[in-house]
Amino acid sequence: MPSDDYKEYNTGFQAKTEGHVESYYKVHVNDHLSISPDIQYIWNPYGKDIAANTKGIFVAGMRAQVDF
Repeated sequence: MPSDDYKEYNTGFQAKTEGHVESYYKVHVNDHLSISPDIQYIWNPYGKDIAANTKGIFVAGMRAQVDF
């Protein structure tokens, strides 16, 4: 959430709250290896202060965990 100082300094901007949701699932491949695919969605990116980029953003990723 944009601070009051940010809003006062940037009077021309209409900063809003940026939000996101994330989902992942952990898959145990074997006793020593797990992988976690991940997807995130961000709405109101940059608080909608950048007029050219106000659409939502999808981010996908993958994490691996190796246990010894």
